[in-house]
Amino acid sequence: MFIILSMIPSVILYIIICKRFKDETGTAGLLVKLFFLGIVSALVAGGANILFEDVFFASFDHESVLYIIFSGFVFTALLEEGFKYLAMRMLTWKNAAFNKTRNAVTYAMSVALGFGFIENIVYLMFDATISKVIIRGLLGALGHMFDAAFMSYYYGQAKYRAACNDKAGAGQCIRKALLIPILFHGAFDVILLLSDYDFMLILFFVFYIVEIVFAVKFLKKSQKENMWIPAHVAENDPLSTGDMGR
Repeated sequence: MFIILSMIPSVILYIIICKRFKDETGTAGLLVKLFFLGIVSALVAGGANILFEDVFFASFDHESVLYIIFSGFVFTALLEEGFKYLAMRMLTWKNAAFNKTRNAVTYAMSVALGFGFIENIVYLMFDATISKVIIRGLLGALGHMFDAAFMSYYYGQAKYRAACNDKAGAGQCIRKALLIPILFHGAFDVILLLSDYDFMLILFFVFYIVEIVFAVKFLKKSQKENMWIPAHVAENDPLSTGDMGR
């Protein structure tokens, strides 16, 4: 019951986003594949997290503030956003259906929903309480989708610039598509993990409101700045030449 409740907010938001950004985003099959790749990326990221924290860094003090900060930004944010990006890119970058920049919104949201879906199940299998449902469902799962709003905007811009043979510009957008979600995701986790301190709990809710505001802003930018993407982007893939911008 708790697991089902934790999924409701992200599913509702996903439906709203898909309706608002409905476009030529490809067949329903593509979005389903992205959803399941999101699940796979969550499992891979979780496995990598365990490997690093419990094997390579097992001797470190996991309760120290410095370690929590390092773990939040590297073991959690970097790994999770990195694998979500790879999952999305694998199926969409060279896909002919990706012909408008705002299509990236539904792609990124599909991956985020799959990621949050399995992540909630895993967490609540071991500790299913109403407080966990609130944190995982209303905060954590939605946080993944807010991060997807940042990633999708720059991912769409990167595809457009690559198609226009602007490899440097595409590379810079790809870096932003990864960096900005990592920073928001890392800050979210670190502040939440340190919320035993009263002032950090207050800071967490302030931060969460700020993230919502910025996520909505980026979604509006994706809608307003939507552009047709020229065909044959594959030949101008910035990653194929190692050009990630300056």
